[in-house]
Amino acid sequence: FTMGKDFEDKFLSNNSIPHYERAVALDSNFAAAILGLYPIYRKNEKTRQAHQLFQKLQQLKPGCTKNEQYRIDLIEANLSKDDLKYLQTLEQWLEKCPDDVDAYMRMADVYRSWRNWEEELSCLKNLLQIDPRYKLAYNRLAYDYAFMGNFEEATAALNHYKTLASEEANPYDSAGEIYLLYGEYKSAEHSLKQALAINKDFFHSIVKLGNLCSYRGDYKQALSWYQQYLENATNSLESADANYLLGSTYLLLEDPEHAREHFQKSLEENPFNILCFDLLCETYHLPDDSTKVKEHQQEAYTQLKEKLKSDTQREQALGSLIWLSLFRNVNKSETIEILKQIMKGLENSTNPSAVLYLSNMKFLLTLLYGSTRQYDEIDPLWVGQEIIPSEFWRFLKNVHNNSYSDHWIAYGLLNKLFYNSPDHGFALYPPIIQYAEQNRAQSMEMMLRLFLADLYRAANDTVNLEAQRKYVGVPDEKTWLVIGSFNYKDGFRKKYPPEKKIKLAKIYNEGSRQVKWQHAEDGMEDGFINFREIFEQDNWKVAYGLIYIDSPEEQEVQFRFGSDDASKVWLNDQEIWRLNLSGEAIFDAYKRTVKLKKGVNKVLIKVCNTFGDWGFFFRVTDENGIGSKGVRFVSADGNIL
Repeated sequence: FTMGKDFEDKFLSNNSIPHYERAVALDSNFAAAILGLYPIYRKNEKTRQAHQLFQKLQQLKPGCTKNEQYRIDLIEANLSKDDLKYLQTLEQWLEKCPDDVDAYMRMADVYRSWRNWEEELSCLKNLLQIDPRYKLAYNRLAYDYAFMGNFEEATAALNHYKTLASEEANPYDSAGEIYLLYGEYKSAEHSLKQALAINKDFFHSIVKLGNLCSYRGDYKQALSWYQQYLENATNSLESADANYLLGSTYLLLEDPEHAREHFQKSLEENPFNILCFDLLCETYHLPDDSTKVKEHQQEAYTQLKEKLKSDTQREQALGSLIWLSLFRNVNKSETIEILKQIMKGLENSTNPSAVLYLSNMKFLLTLLYGSTRQYDEIDPLWVGQEIIPSEFWRFLKNVHNNSYSDHWIAYGLLNKLFYNSPDHGFALYPPIIQYAEQNRAQSMEMMLRLFLADLYRAANDTVNLEAQRKYVGVPDEKTWLVIGSFNYKDGFRKKYPPEKKIKLAKIYNEGSRQVKWQHAEDGMEDGFINFREIFEQDNWKVAYGLIYIDSPEEQEVQFRFGSDDASKVWLNDQEIWRLNLSGEAIFDAYKRTVKLKKGVNKVLIKVCNTFGDWGFFFRVTDENGIGSKGVRFVSADGNIL
């Protein structure tokens, strides 16, 4: 058991399997070993074996330690998808066992899943007061500080981690990744190769070295690293990921045949990667209504529908089916019937999580009904039903992960339904906004206010539109001037023309294309500058946004922003932010307290895209997240210049 735990703490969970299994073989009632083995079986999709372990844990629970009992309770809550019970169990665990580092680590996991870096940081610091030598906490601290833009603190935490685990690969792997996040590629490569010198099969470092080569534009070397990842894959998810990375790289090398081969293999092993599906369709260089693309869409739908029969994959499959129907117009009527059947099975449940799940299903069914013009079917869904059950507002106040890719797109679709009848939206949003404000769920509140503002725009109500914008702290999106897209090759570090000097009238040649400054018009006033709607070519590209802030006095404000993917931000030509991170744009993901000078202040944002969605959020607030403080947003080509 101790050997298994040691491997797990070194991020070598598959190496721990035979040791945990041996411990359980020697003592079938060894609960700690079973608890170690259970999540690894789940991760490796050994569903039947994991279920057998859980049944054994339930039998052993009365004789287990408090720590083990709480961990079993968390598994039960997770399996029943009862998020509130999971949170309540953790809170009770911390209250009853305030010196249990496992409890703090699991609460830190929750805050991380919510993108709430500040609260995760607090948990980890509490843990380290109990056990200053808990090495994995320093690893997590380093990432928290990095995501908060504090490179010095991240480096200090990494140095603590290296001191405690100098002979392990992961401290050097983490250092390499954090150097990557800041664009320090030479240091990143050195650290990642140090990790591989310790453990030549440490796949985390192999993948990151592949990513590093892609960022630098060395695609053939990236292929070599990703092929090594594929050859060392220990489960189907790793293999799917490796094939996806290989396919993406062949796409960059303009080799659609090999790209298609790897994308197809990836989807066979993980059919839930929608971006992989989109890129597979792109390899045919055909419009969305082409015969071949439609065939792939139908094949994907059929495969996902079959996955609905799986206990462990049902939820992922349903989400992907709904995505195909809503965003790719595949089998909408069939998906409506599937949703109705699922909702029927949930109607009599008293489980709070099931009630929330039912609300989510109704929300998605509303979008499907609206997109098929079955408007009469919508109102009956919501008779006596809250969109967000009241029990979940305490839960939502700490969640900071409203991303463009899920909540934003869903509410955007809803707003488009409301454009023809804004009164429905004017009735929907205010009470939910009030709930959010009362329960301090600020991320949710501001998101809803932005969509309410978009409805005021659609209804030509400029007074209420401006009031909502001012409260949130965002400009009219057309106030932004944007330019792109520039070809990406070492794009995060490369200085494109806007970083050198702003020339609004200048037209730049990018291969066969010309790029120039233009107003940001993406079809929706939702706080997200959607480059994918503005620029024609968007994979592996770079673009910029430019705006000026007129401040009535010298003052401190907060810049709150989020980007998809990597970004840099300058205030008055001084870099105030950089993070080379791929992923969804999260509303208020990053915060920077800055000092505005009296008068005109220049803000320039650079966003580097890999594949898929592309753009950024940006707002100016006080320290409490409320907009304005008297500032005025001005376009770069306005009278102020």
